[in-house]
Amino acid sequence: MKLRLSELHVFGFLVDSLFHSCRLTRLNGSALKGPMVDEKVPLCVWFTAPPDLFSEVIDAGAKELNTSPFLAHVTAIGRVPHVSNSELLRTVEAVAALSAPFELETGDAVAGEQFFQCVYAGVSPGGGGDAAEAVHLELVKRLYVDKKEEYKGPNESYMPHLSLVYGDLAMEMKRAWAEKLNSVSSSDECPLRVKGRRWKVKTLDVVTADLSDVSSWKLVASFPLLGSQGGG
Repeated sequence: MKLRLSELHVFGFLVDSLFHSCRLTRLNGSALKGPMVDEKVPLCVWFTAPPDLFSEVIDAGAKELNTSPFLAHVTAIGRVPHVSNSELLRTVEAVAALSAPFELETGDAVAGEQFFQCVYAGVSPGGGGDAAEAVHLELVKRLYVDKKEEYKGPNESYMPHLSLVYGDLAMEMKRAWAEKLNSVSSSDECPLRVKGRRWKVKTLDVVTADLSDVSSWKLVASFPLLGSQGGG
C-alpha cells in the first residue's frame, strides 16, 4: 500500500510526538508508580524489605502491643523539608544510578528509646550496613551539604536498622517483645524469626511519610540501583 505525501507527514508527526512523549516520561522518572505525588505530601527514602520476610512479625508485634503495622524497610534518609518532591525524586534517581545492588542482613531484635526506634533489628557493617551508609551519605551530600543545609538525623551517626514496632511503650514491654523474638526458632520457616534474615537490595524507594499514620505509607517511586559492584 502506498501512502500519499500528506499521509506520510502526518504519520511522521505522530511517531515523533510519541517518541518525545515517551522520552519525557522516562526522563521525569521512569520508575514512578502512579501519578506524580503532590508537593504537599512528605516523602522519605527507603531500602524496602520483601514483605514475605517481615510482614508477619510486624503484624504480630502490632497485635501484641496494640500498635499500628507498617511496611518493612531500612530508612536511607528521612524527610527533607527544604527540597521539593520533584527535586527529591530526581536526586534519588541520580544516586540510585550510581549505587550498586547490595545485600542487607538483620541482627537481633533490640528495644530502643524512640517512637520510631521502639523495637528494631540492627544491620551491622558486615551485614550490608556499610553499603547502606554509602547511599545515605551520598543523599546527605546532595540534599544537605551541597545546599549548605545542616543535616540532623535521629542518631548521632547513621544507624541502619529495620523497625519491627513503632510506639510510645514502656521499656519493659519493648524488652519483653524483643526477647521473645530473639528466642524463637532460627528456622527460615519461623515467621517471627528476625536475626539472619537476608535480602538483596535492588532499588532505592521513595515513599509517603505521614508520621501521624504509619499504616498509610505508600510507595511513590522505585529507582533501580544501576552502579557496578566495587564502585567505578
